[in-house]
Amino acid sequence: TGYAMLPLSISMLIVAPLGGALSQKFMPKRLIQTGLGINVIALILLRQSIGLTTEVTDLILPLTLYGAGMGLVMSQISNMTLSAVPPNEAGEASGVNNTLRQVGSSLGSAIIGSVLVATLTTSLAKGIQDSPVILPANKTIVSQEVSAQASAVEFGGAVKTSTVLTEPEQAEIKRVANTSTINANRTALLFTVGFTLLAFLAASQLPKIRNVEQHKGAAAH
Repeated sequence: TGYAMLPLSISMLIVAPLGGALSQKFMPKRLIQTGLGINVIALILLRQSIGLTTEVTDLILPLTLYGAGMGLVMSQISNMTLSAVPPNEAGEASGVNNTLRQVGSSLGSAIIGSVLVATLTTSLAKGIQDSPVILPANKTIVSQEVSAQASAVEFGGAVKTSTVLTEPEQAEIKRVANTSTINANRTALLFTVGFTLLAFLAASQLPKIRNVEQHKGAAAH
């Protein structure tokens, strides 16, 4: 996982410092909107890249783009937030900003995680019920047992059942599990695209500050 995510980290590491320099020529608001727009494109590409035959190399482009978008956003958002308060209140504002960011991160993880597990559970049950390979007598109990192991299936864990299955049935359950995992991740990414689009639209309400440092001085005055 760390190897697969490396393009994202490298891209963010490069672009975030560049964002500081770009803010001298472009409004921070526009850089934030650009970063979020890049993130939307990256998430769509990532969703299209995920499949049963996906290799780590298939994720390089979307993750690199996502890291670039995050680098642009993160390099501007904190300074822009703190520029709205006088310097003597910067400590309190920073604390509130970091707290709300952690709350947002936790809520986002909880919502997207719930979508992922719910979709995976539903897809597993439907895949087993619709399978022509699994014997009808086994479908109900196998469906229940496999759906209860959705979290393990998500990370590629072996599916265990109390029912004695033939080798074709075991192979079919593995196929259903893999397909369901792909469907669940694609659905979760679709929701992530939606939330990122909302953030992009919300960014249009940010103030048109040409220079954050000058705005800080005005706030202090």
